[in-house]
Amino acid sequence: MHRENGRRACLTLIALLGCGGSSAGGDASTDAAPAAPPKFVVCAASVSPTGTTGLIYGIDSLAEGEVGLGEGVEVGGMGPTCSSAFGAAFGATSEGNIVQRFEPDELGRLVPTDSVSFGPAGISSISSGRAGAFLFLSETEALYIDRRTGTFVRWNPAAMTFTDSFRIEEIDGPGISVVRVRQGAVDNHLLLFVRYQEDGIFLKRSILVNLNLSDFTYTLDEDTRCGGLFSHVRTSDGTTYFASGTFIASYDVLGIGDDPPAPCMLRVLPGESEFDDSFFMELNDLTGMPTGNLLPAGGDSAFVLAYDTTAVDPSGVFTPLQFAREPSWRLFRVEDVGTSTSATLVESVPLRTGLLSEVVSLEGRRYQLRANEAEGRSTYVDITDIDNPIDGVRFLGAGPVSVTLLGEPR
Repeated sequence: MHRENGRRACLTLIALLGCGGSSAGGDASTDAAPAAPPKFVVCAASVSPTGTTGLIYGIDSLAEGEVGLGEGVEVGGMGPTCSSAFGAAFGATSEGNIVQRFEPDELGRLVPTDSVSFGPAGISSISSGRAGAFLFLSETEALYIDRRTGTFVRWNPAAMTFTDSFRIEEIDGPGISVVRVRQGAVDNHLLLFVRYQEDGIFLKRSILVNLNLSDFTYTLDEDTRCGGLFSHVRTSDGTTYFASGTFIASYDVLGIGDDPPAPCMLRVLPGESEFDDSFFMELNDLTGMPTGNLLPAGGDSAFVLAYDTTAVDPSGVFTPLQFAREPSWRLFRVEDVGTSTSATLVESVPLRTGLLSEVVSLEGRRYQLRANEAEGRSTYVDITDIDNPIDGVRFLGAGPVSVTLLGEPR
């Protein structure tokens, strides 16, 4: 596993305050022995006294250990977007429209090679999320999905050249966010969902986009029962479930809005292009608490996050962001996400905030990102066996990171 050679840096979420550190990378010795390429690509944000910058670097294991950012390479910007595919990594900054390609050198470090500008598509800032913005269709064809405008950029990740772009004009509106289903395409069709917000409040409106990757035609379906969709899981039969996030869970507690969306869940049946009109679930019914997010737990089960109002008095909370940061979130397991009417508290996996919690699947294992601001680190915890979670690699700093496999498109 790569170790930090320079000064320690601090990871942070854009919306959170971080601690001081360095954003510069360390200089490995030119006499070092050759090393195997890193297995995982890490995307992070580093905070230093001089500002915040995005970093990309590689590690070879998610097993227990500690890594810093001394060998990270700057991609710049407060909101880095990084992903990897076909043995290369790709990073971009929220303060520009350039995507940089990185390849492992003979020492196993990620080094920048070619780059491509999305300027011809009218893109000025690449800030669509750490990994979900890039979709790799082949070694020579990829999509960038701009979540704020509904613009799709086609580009060649091997030659690092711009191909063309198109927009889905019909999804325009106040505060849109376009998110793709990360489990990938089915029969060359990709599902995306769109959420809307106005004056910082999510609207009770959701759009489903079914994109045909063969000719880039698409269909649209609108649902006005549920808003603020944030996360999703796909069960074993191919059904995709979509759930609102922790911000929506805060609205009732904080008394926000005249008719705000309640925590909710929708679904799309296998092979369908529309939300299932016969299915609608109130997320709070599963736990009896304000509930948000839907995280993969394997098979037909899922995790949800619930806010325990008996543990922390929410009267001092004033905004949805503060609510999401509160240290009173609990992880619950839903045995069958499509039919269960209740969820079970998972006491073996304590959480601190609903904002930083996510579950990713890598190499057949499931990891939860757990941030500990007091200890100044973020840990990838292996929760494949939920009753016996295993602390994995620890990243210096209390902010989030994203990890992708170097050799596989995502």
